[in-house]
Amino acid sequence: MTAFEFLIINETIAHEVFKRDINKQLVTPNTNNEIMELDSKSSSTLQERIVDAMTNDNHCLEMDVVDKSNGGTPSIIQQMFSGTKTTFTKNSKTLTENLAKAQQTRKIPGGALLILRGFTGSNRDEFVAIIKAEMQEGFKKENINGSISIEHLSDLFLTPQQKLYKIGLFIKNSDKLKAFVYDQNMTANETRSAAAYFYNDFLGCTFSPTDKKLTCDFYNHTTTFIEKLDVGEEVKLDLKGSLYSYLKVSKSATIKVADFSNQYFEKIHKDLYSEYMKENGMPIYSINKDLTYLKNKLRRRKVKFNSDVKIDAPGDTFDELVKIQGSKAGYTSLIIKGVIC
Repeated sequence: MTAFEFLIINETIAHEVFKRDINKQLVTPNTNNEIMELDSKSSSTLQERIVDAMTNDNHCLEMDVVDKSNGGTPSIIQQMFSGTKTTFTKNSKTLTENLAKAQQTRKIPGGALLILRGFTGSNRDEFVAIIKAEMQEGFKKENINGSISIEHLSDLFLTPQQKLYKIGLFIKNSDKLKAFVYDQNMTANETRSAAAYFYNDFLGCTFSPTDKKLTCDFYNHTTTFIEKLDVGEEVKLDLKGSLYSYLKVSKSATIKVADFSNQYFEKIHKDLYSEYMKENGMPIYSINKDLTYLKNKLRRRKVKFNSDVKIDAPGDTFDELVKIQGSKAGYTSLIIKGVIC
């Protein structure tokens, strides 16, 4: 179960922001006074787009809310929860003005701004989402009297193939906010290339300062869990090798408990692992991978035997240098690349 299961939109309002003018001056946004009436198909499609984006592990991260100021986006979001439709509309205009101010350069394009609120998750938590979508062009195919014609369409946005949109989604969690940001520029190779004007200047969020600690905790807790498993030593060694690859070799910029579990654990161990990690304070959402605290641990891989014999080899070539063939009657067969020197 995720925070985005059963997401339902109750209200949607649309505004428009523009890029700065030739003199780099702010262009007044085009704001709307009316909440949109979406038909069932439109509402369903929009909900699907949001869920697909917010559950994309490579491009969506939970972030820390750091802007505590009155008039900042987080404080306005708090006012929008459970507020009247009039309050929702008024505050949505203020958010639009905040975004226009945050877009400081002419390099930042304008676009449609959708602001929505509703409920999400099994606990039916309130959420407010802000979508900035750039416009694009396309064609619509029509079949008239057996003949096919096309019609040019401008100002399209949020099409399935379009990647030019960003989402900030805030969930009410008691008196606190949980914030999630989707940005296509948060790729598997470079998370921090996400547009700072959007997640920081506008949304008032930042990447968690504890990423390096969470990554280290992920490694330590997973290692401890593997060591406690009631499986053979060869299986444990394979799992530790998988953990090394997941953290060190993988190009993904994020790590996630469920992701590692699904890739490497047997079915009977998946739930045990998830519960163990939860009990030890690990988030269930994707976190930004930061190996700062693990550089020394991951530089070399070590295998220790109960006879006090140890094997120590470079981490990135361990599997090429050491082949463990199995154990029998208290002995382990190894093939090691190299000769005694």
